[in-house]
Amino acid sequence: MGKGEFIAIVGEFGSGKSTLLNVEELFGILGLKERRKHLPSQLSGGQQQRVAIGRALAACPAIIMADEPTGNLDSKNSQEVITLFLMTCSFAISIMLFLSFQIMVVFLDQGMTALAPWAGDVSVTAAAGLEPSVIKEIAGMEGVKRAFGRIEYSGLSVSSSTESGTVTLVSYEENQFKWAEEELNEGNTESVQGGSLGYIICSERLFTESIGMAGYTAVDIQLAGSGSDETVSAIRSLFPSDSSIADKRLSNSESQSSYYTGAVFIYGFLLIIALITVFNIFNSMNASVAARTRQYGVMRSIGMGAGQLYKMIAAEAVTYAVLGCVTGCVLGLPLNKMMFQFRIASKWGTSWQLPAVSLLLIVVLCFGSAALAIRRSIKKIGKLSIVDTIKLQRSYHKEWHGI
Repeated sequence: MGKGEFIAIVGEFGSGKSTLLNVEELFGILGLKERRKHLPSQLSGGQQQRVAIGRALAACPAIIMADEPTGNLDSKNSQEVITLFLMTCSFAISIMLFLSFQIMVVFLDQGMTALAPWAGDVSVTAAAGLEPSVIKEIAGMEGVKRAFGRIEYSGLSVSSSTESGTVTLVSYEENQFKWAEEELNEGNTESVQGGSLGYIICSERLFTESIGMAGYTAVDIQLAGSGSDETVSAIRSLFPSDSSIADKRLSNSESQSSYYTGAVFIYGFLLIIALITVFNIFNSMNASVAARTRQYGVMRSIGMGAGQLYKMIAAEAVTYAVLGCVTGCVLGLPLNKMMFQFRIASKWGTSWQLPAVSLLLIVVLCFGSAALAIRRSIKKIGKLSIVDTIKLQRSYHKEWHGI
């Protein structure tokens, strides 16, 4: 055929009428413009396969029977390697960035701890002991959320086959038992350290039967939202004048405000990183699909079904996501551990643990973003005819180069 002649491209998406393309366009579609005057021996296996495809199309057949017509195409050429590298980096950098700043969450818990659930807004201590009836009266006051007391006896001698020493016997009520259990389950023993051997915690009834003391040595009151200065004054009036009463509302409020401010900043920053990850993956996947639009048009023209095309695009996306996530984890976890040792372990002695929740979150986010990105691209390609699919590649090319 000479320059300017036309050939017909047919496929399962055709309407039965010939779709005319210039021979020069066919050479461009098949990527053979620079090889049109080469001998077969000078062509690669993939290029020879494309020549065969072009020869079949040039005959203007009504139907083309093809057995794996794209099997020998150059799927591992330099452009494919570059695309794979860039897409892998796109996923990996997102994961590395997220894991690097994930230690800020640990820093928040260690350096700016939230107000403990047992922290009282008003604390009362009395050496002589406080009557249990006072607790019930305070708990029934307006503006009081909770009131709880404890009895302490220091210097109780204990011994075992391995060691001996003293402990502090403490009575806890139901809420305090629950809080102590949660702290111990988390590995925190600060709340149960007293005497040379620590604390022994028991119920009020067991304490009274063992020691004989019945009065509370300390009472903590937590105020509700309606608690005010009048409530605190009413509480003060119930205790003897020799009792020590500490109003901790201001310090508690400052501690809580500092924690929430830090939490908003840190979690907000991680949210921004997550959003950047989503947009980055969306753009990368769309660009990858757009760069192959003409190839998809050729494949559709030689009879590739829509389902096969969609599976191929999905398989590529999964490959990028898996390689990117694995690379990101391999590089990001050691970076996370190194920063943890430098920022956290060196100050508080906390041991590093695998950030499983954060890791799972960012991996799911990467796969979800890739799935949504290709879903949009697949729908767009599926609505186009073969010719429009091929022409769409040109528009992407012009937009990319600013033509």
